[in-house]
Amino acid sequence: MAELDWARLRELAEELGFWPATTDPEDIERHRRINKALDAAPDLDKVAKRFAHLHRKAKRTGESEH
Repeated sequence: MAELDWARLRELAEELGFWPATTDPEDIERHRRINKALDAAPDLDKVAKRFAHLHRKAKRTGESEH
């Protein structure tokens, strides 16, 4: 069984926002790509503003929201 590199794990936890299960470079790179994509994704406020006109239109016509 390999010895854990606690300093490296702490470093990665600070960077990634969670403690990774492994320090394998391929896994860490995948986590970085996923975090980058999530950071670039629109948040709920932006999505709500983008589609607010549909919600207002449905309320005027009496359509169900669901």
